[in-house]
Amino acid sequence: MFKNCVICENKFETKRSTTKTCSRVCAGKNARGKNNPNFGKKWTDEQRTAASLLKKQQFAKNDEYRHKVGASNRGVKFSEDRIKAMHQHRNADSYRRYPSAEVRKVIGQKSKEKWTDEYRVTHRQTMETLGYWVPLEDRDPYDIYYKDANWQSSMIKYFDDVAKKKLNEFGIFGKKNSRGWVRDHIVSRMIGYEFNLPAYIIRHPANLQFIPHSDNVSKGFSERRLTSEEKECLIHKLLEKIKNYNSDWIEQEVCLEYIRNKNENMDNL
Repeated sequence: MFKNCVICENKFETKRSTTKTCSRVCAGKNARGKNNPNFGKKWTDEQRTAASLLKKQQFAKNDEYRHKVGASNRGVKFSEDRIKAMHQHRNADSYRRYPSAEVRKVIGQKSKEKWTDEYRVTHRQTMETLGYWVPLEDRDPYDIYYKDANWQSSMIKYFDDVAKKKLNEFGIFGKKNSRGWVRDHIVSRMIGYEFNLPAYIIRHPANLQFIPHSDNVSKGFSERRLTSEEKECLIHKLLEKIKNYNSDWIEQEVCLEYIRNKNENMDNL
């Protein structure tokens, strides 16, 4: 049986009446867009979860099948000639895809929904098992606290008018801007760790200030000369600022709960 290819229109011989194209290249072109039987369809979260679970079960039960699935390019190295043939006619920008602002917003929201507390635990277990991350029990406690007490975002929207003015004037400190200013914890992470303050207290916007990089460096040295009473005074002022904080903050309630419990414990002494 001879037919005309629906893509290149060349005549070709086939034994199947349903065949529409003369080659895999033309078949690939024919399967794009609305000609693709799955065009416009989208898997639900339930379908994705079910498919993932099915594959995990198949791999767990059959090592031979798992090995076969990943065998297509195992041990295969592309020659320089093949790499050139595939890429030499393209520039770097041709590989890039720039999502629109709307798409970036959707991606950000989906990512936020994905990274639940339960997912973070599972993700850490996976990364530890693969050897990419150091298990929590083997990490230095201060390193963990230092990271947890860091700012959760750029924090610029929590700057006061003076800080915003300085930001416009000096910018953020970095390799290309030695005159820039930095975000700083008024009560440092070192003091927070020393006095066993929760990390969410230290990363509260009430503990934020915007200062020159040089001041931040000297502040670190001067803190070493503070007495325990002076450090406790700084902490007391911070907790009062948090109690009186009027702007929106996602961890405000948990901070207030900590302060209430702390005050009740003090009253019971």
